[in-house]
Amino acid sequence: MKRSLIILPFLGQMALAGMAGGDYTIGADSINGGGAYGNAVSSGGYVLSQNFGQTSGVKVSSTPETELYAGFLGAYMGDGLPPYIYSSNVFEGFRGVHSTQTIAIAFGEDMDVATIANSFRLITLRDNSGNRVTGSAAVVGGEASFDYLNGEFNFSPDSPLKNNYTYVIDISTDLRDEEGYFALEGIKKWFGIVMNPVDDNICLLREDASSEVDKNTRANFGRGALSDFSYLKISSSPATSPIEVDSEKVRKANEKQLRNNGIYSYPVTTYEIVGYKSSGEKLTASFNKPVVIEMSYKDDSNDGIVDDSNPPLFVKELAIYWLNEEHSLWVKLPSSEVKTENKIVSAEINHLSVYALMGSASYDLSKAHAFPVPYIASKMPKKITFTEIGNDYTIKIFTISGELVRKLNFDISQEAGQYVWDVKNDKGQNVFSGVYVYLITNQQQKKTGKIMIIR
Repeated sequence: MKRSLIILPFLGQMALAGMAGGDYTIGADSINGGGAYGNAVSSGGYVLSQNFGQTSGVKVSSTPETELYAGFLGAYMGDGLPPYIYSSNVFEGFRGVHSTQTIAIAFGEDMDVATIANSFRLITLRDNSGNRVTGSAAVVGGEASFDYLNGEFNFSPDSPLKNNYTYVIDISTDLRDEEGYFALEGIKKWFGIVMNPVDDNICLLREDASSEVDKNTRANFGRGALSDFSYLKISSSPATSPIEVDSEKVRKANEKQLRNNGIYSYPVTTYEIVGYKSSGEKLTASFNKPVVIEMSYKDDSNDGIVDDSNPPLFVKELAIYWLNEEHSLWVKLPSSEVKTENKIVSAEINHLSVYALMGSASYDLSKAHAFPVPYIASKMPKKITFTEIGNDYTIKIFTISGELVRKLNFDISQEAGQYVWDVKNDKGQNVFSGVYVYLITNQQQKKTGKIMIIR
């Protein structure tokens, strides 16, 4: 049983009252309870120690109207902490657990041993394809025991755990320490079993103990891609929380990408993926055959723009890049492919590295056009919209004789892929009725068309 000393500062004069049998030390003064209550007044100092006989409560008050309860006490004062896992041979989020490993857990409190086995469950969360396992099949049977010598709870599954499956240690609020405290929300921690090279293995890059995860962001290791039993460590923030990569190289690569390719070349998501053999030795060799990596994006409105991207990114321009650490440079994977039906971008890789889903400027003008045409000023809003123009453009509007009427430069405040023209010339005057020619250009393409304006 863990016991704690209460230390309370006095601000001004404080009165201390205790039940019969209470002995208190306040500063240098000792007070014996004696009768039904013992009272003392001190002008400062701390309660340094408390020795309670049959004390059931302690009350510290500055005035009769304002009372501060230190807590209700028995023959001792407990620490008041809920039970928690102090150490375990299965670490949260570790994917390299062996299939035959016995689970050992040491708690940070002296436990009510009888409650441990009743509150503990080992649950199969996902299979080696990332699919959720539910129902009675999810519960793993096994033998529970408590090692009193080492203070450890042990759980031995009835049969080996399955390779590349994800499991959750689930400890309910029935767990109690010797003081009767329990974890208000229970305890959950997930782990994974090493991959078997003779199996098809799908590793989710966004993994946790919840039932709802992003199944579409993953690495697909086909049968035979690996030579050894292996596992992955993954960081979704290598620029700030790297595993092994130099975070400065990630930062420099981001800066170069922005400087060389413009404001639309920035990562949507980034993952550092490091592989290890089951022995802990790092995987450095190329795969025996390509591994497919997939990264999801959000486009809930199906408008072709990545949700919450700023500046807005066109879905069709997304691609997966790998980090060339030697040169601190992002390199586009030539096999990158956008699959709008699943809202993922996929690419083949032959080694593990830092990978990013990244946008870029859109230069495709094949569908660029203006509307409404003809523009009838008396019946329509005072605007003509150029659409499908990408996010790197210049628009010039000419009279039919070739005189420049208006030049419209890229404007980030405009809606992605569009520019709304107020039908005025460079001097701010309304454009006269007539036929006009527009020319849309960017670094790679150009597109021309005609507009009729009727005033």
